[in-house]
Formats: sequence, structure tokens, C-alpha cells
Amino acid sequence: MNAKLKDLRDMWMWQAPLLSVTVGVFVLVPILIACVLYPSRGVMGLMALPFASIGVAGGLVYGWVVRRVARLRQSASAEEGEAVYGLIVNGIIQSPGVVVLKAGVIEFLPIVGKPLTIPVEAIDSVRTCRWFNGTYYLWKTGFWLKVLGRDRLGFAVATSLAGKWRGLLESTKVPEGV
Repeated sequence: MNAKLKDLRDMWMWQAPLLSVTVGVFVLVPILIACVLYPSRGVMGLMALPFASIGVAGGLVYGWVVRRVARLRQSASAEEGEAVYGLIVNGIIQSPGVVVLKAGVIEFLPIVGKPLTIPVEAIDSVRTCRWFNGTYYLWKTGFWLKVLGRDRLGFAVATSLAGKWRGLLESTKVPEGV
């Protein structure tokens, strides 16, 4: 697959390149529609302009998310591990953030909620899913972790990383009876 398409496929909505394209479309399309309809419909053609505010509002919200996640990624101490962008579910809170897999621990750094560090030995089981927290994420894979003392703990990463991460999560577990 083309490297550019693979990079685009692995991006989350809050990452800057995909966000700029999405906001551009949601702002430019209503403006173009208004320009096309104005000569024939007059003021009624300008009724498309308020829809451009959807793109502007989305750009403002996701722009804040871009800055927060980038700051978390920079602050993540991933010298001995791997840090990736992901969607984190801790209890009822679902948040974009950074997931760091280090030797023996997995760190969740969400933009909303408290950071969480879980020892890999505390993970009883790992379940893979495509539908994550009620939403189907195209080209993303979710992991639900069964951890003692936690009702809901999960995260989603790009599918191109999912096989490697599942292997790392399972390889660090000590088989029972050893």
C-alpha cells in the first residue's frame, strides 16, 4: 500500500493533517454552495453559510485536542517503550490520548481524566474488537483489558499497530503454572 495512504489510514480525527482536510471541506463546501446559489436564489442562497460554522466549531474543538495530545506525546517517557496515539476508555470516560507500552507496564495518558499505569501482570485477559465503545472505527482496533479491580478498561490503536501490540501484551504475561 502507498505509504501516504497508510499514514492517512493510521491517523485519528484529532491529528493535524486529517483535521485540516476535514475542516477545510466543512468550511469550503457551504461557502461554495452559497456562492453558486446566490445569483439564482438571492439571499436564500446564503442560507448555506451557517453550515460553515460546523467546520469552524469542529476545528476549534479538535484543535484543542491536537495540542493536548501532542503535549502528552512529548511528555511521555517512552525511552524504553513505545508511545502511540489512541483512544482510551477508563470506566465511563472515553478520551483521546497516548498509550505507552513499556517493559512490564502499560501507561494510559488521556487528555481527560487521570493518567493510569497498569502492570502487565495484572492483566487477566485481552480481547480484541473492531466495534469500540459503541462506535465502529474504520482502520482501528480496540483492546478490552480484564484487570482485577477495574470494570471497564480499554484502548484503541491503529490497526497497523494492533497485531504488534497484542503480541507484546501477551508475550509479557507469564503462563500460569510456571
